[in-house]
Amino acid sequence: MHIAHLTSVHHRHDSRIYHKMCKSIAKTGHTVSLIVSDNRNNERVGGVSIYGIPLPSKSRIYRILNAPALIYKKAILIDADLYQIHDPELIPIGLKLVKSGKKVVFDSHEDYSKQITTKKYFFKPLLHIIAFLYKRYEAYACRRFHGIIAATGHIANKLSKYNKLTIDVYNFPIINELYCKVNWPNKSKEACYVGALAVNRGVREMVIAGKYVNKGIRINIGGSFGDKNIENEVKKYSGWSNVNELGYLNREEVRDVLSRSVVGLVMLHPLDNYVNGHPVKMYEYMAAGIPVIASDFPLYRSILVDGNCGICVNYDNPEDIAKAINFLIDNPKIACDMGSAGRHLVQQKYNWNVQELKLLNFYNKIIGS
Repeated sequence: MHIAHLTSVHHRHDSRIYHKMCKSIAKTGHTVSLIVSDNRNNERVGGVSIYGIPLPSKSRIYRILNAPALIYKKAILIDADLYQIHDPELIPIGLKLVKSGKKVVFDSHEDYSKQITTKKYFFKPLLHIIAFLYKRYEAYACRRFHGIIAATGHIANKLSKYNKLTIDVYNFPIINELYCKVNWPNKSKEACYVGALAVNRGVREMVIAGKYVNKGIRINIGGSFGDKNIENEVKKYSGWSNVNELGYLNREEVRDVLSRSVVGLVMLHPLDNYVNGHPVKMYEYMAAGIPVIASDFPLYRSILVDGNCGICVNYDNPEDIAKAINFLIDNPKIACDMGSAGRHLVQQKYNWNVQELKLLNFYNKIIGS
């Protein structure tokens, strides 16, 4: 098989698309291409041929208007057996590929119609109209694609109404990718967060929590700010003096941060995509063998508290977040036991191996149909 992944939004070395999906297919001997609009050179790495589409402007509008046509042109040239599109703005070229006789699947990473209503750069009533129109268009497109992949069971249940060949492929971690065996006493007095730095991902609360942690404790924050105003705001908080700003981290750097940290933070706000989703960072912390402090949502509680591998707190209470950090750093035996329990759960259940087999069987079913 020749499988081509198309994205206009994600990084060429994205954890879900490249490190998991593309490399999983490549290691079975199939041909894998990844087309990404990042204005970088072509390369072949990890058995995957990556094609960089020139996109000189970083403007969101410029990308939406220009990237799909450029990606479509390259997609036709490589002549794959199956195309997997990863972004809503690529749905039109996905339909165009179907009309040209190609097999296409849509990988829905989020519940996009719900996500649209949370955007800040449109008038609120207009967002609900856009969300309604997108939902109708998504339903129309899903009926015409050859299959649907959803990042969670919640999204799969929604989209399976439009396409019977719908599966969920969770973004669970590769078991040993981020694990580094470290003696617990050698860990630093550090908590960590790795991911996008945004308001709805709890960056404000995590930084404010820095004001209330015990003396000597640091909070590692790895990732990039999407909003310069938010960056300027949180850097004025008194808690910022206890933050280590790490910037964007590659996978090796993430492993290093997790290996020296005592606990990982997942302070997501109660948006529908988060409450019903499975945050990859939570499972990556568990895979690394460290406990998790997460927002007190029912799903997270059922995994972390019931599995004795973390603590759930009010996402909007920085003092509660700090108390949980202090507790785990002051009680290394409890933290170590929680970390071990989380890693065991990943080894037994929440890992990429199971999802990989599901994905390959899905491809075989479509290619053979």
